[in-house]
Amino acid sequence: MVSPAKEDPVPPAFLADRQGRYGIQTAPAMGEQTAALVQGLPVPAALAAVGVRAEDVSPLRPGLGATA
Repeated sequence: MVSPAKEDPVPPAFLADRQGRYGIQTAPAMGEQTAALVQGLPVPAALAAVGVRAEDVSPLRPGLGATA
């Protein structure tokens, strides 16, 4: 997931990629989580129940080069 810099005139964009060959299996969960991120909602309950944490899927997590 990527978010542009504050000064970027383009609105934030979310990109879900690199799901590899298991993408067909993980796409429903990725879609649900992406929708929550876009809307500023917490991690969906079904995903939180299996250990997904907000900091694990944040577009601002270390190593992505994204900015707030």
